[in-house]
Amino acid sequence: AMLTLFKVITGGVDWENISKPLGTVNAMYPAVCWFYVFVMHFGVLNVIIGAFVATASEIAGKDRDVLVKRELDHMVNVTKRIKTFFEEADVDGSNTLSWEEFKAHLEKKEVKAYFHS
Repeated sequence: AMLTLFKVITGGVDWENISKPLGTVNAMYPAVCWFYVFVMHFGVLNVIIGAFVATASEIAGKDRDVLVKRELDHMVNVTKRIKTFFEEADVDGSNTLSWEEFKAHLEKKEVKAYFHS
């Protein structure tokens, strides 16, 4: 009986195939069967599916947060590398970069190799 009820709500058995034999026993039984299917589909199963959807949505939100954090960390890393590049180019330590200092820095083998990678 329990397997039959499970099959009815999961689509394994057609309702008509179950309700006709029940109708021969008592005219009220098909209505009870339909009520059971109604309650299971719209009550219990929708709550379970809603829980799964909520969990999946929460996981997706965490993934988004991780991606944003990773991108922000990447931007900080790139900013540090750019700052280091200009600090290394400022040979005289004046905190200003002349065209000659910049050009000389770009001619270094290490800087060329960095930009080629």
